[in-house]
Amino acid sequence: MSLAAGAGLEAAERAIRAAVLELGRAVLEPLLAADAGYRGPRADCGHGHQAGFVSCRGKTIDTVLGPVTLRRAWYHCAECGHGLAPRDAGLGVAGDTMSPGLARMTGRAAAVVIEAGAAAVAARQVVPMPAAGPAPDMLYICIEGTGVPVIAAETEGRDGKAEDGKASTREARLCCAFTQTAVDEKGRPVRDPRSSSYLITFEPAASPSSPPRTSAY
Repeated sequence: MSLAAGAGLEAAERAIRAAVLELGRAVLEPLLAADAGYRGPRADCGHGHQAGFVSCRGKTIDTVLGPVTLRRAWYHCAECGHGLAPRDAGLGVAGDTMSPGLARMTGRAAAVVIEAGAAAVAARQVVPMPAAGPAPDMLYICIEGTGVPVIAAETEGRDGKAEDGKASTREARLCCAFTQTAVDEKGRPVRDPRSSSYLITFEPAASPSSPPRTSAY
């Protein structure tokens, strides 16, 4: 096989990687199917009650080899009013659709991105700011939050939305404050140049103990 220039090598790499991943999934799915997590007609619900077996249900999880589907025994607790799959807990995917291995990889990738963003924010702090002018008539503030996948050690002791109550993400919050005094040719508001200031933090909104990183440009 002839690999012309870099494009040929890149195409070969992609093809080989896709084949290896497909082979990995073909091995992983039967391995997972070997144990459906059936623990008899009743199983401990985790809150002191006995949950009854309902049926075997399918679940697709994302892994480092790609998405795989497993069928596992599903139990329902009449006392608690919720269901559970013992197999999910054994695999570390209770309440999640991402395997622990992929979650760690994603957490490391997210940490790199966040650190790069924090470095960029810190670098912007040294950009000379224009001389202060008249106070604007109006200041706009936009706030957004999103869950960032992190390793288990970063969520220790934190409540989550999973069935077992554990958290698999931490919320990163971003606030942007800016002014607007002009409009474009269609009458739409235009953000004033160099008027934006950003706040980035993992701290809870009600806990100002650790000041967030800031940037203004």
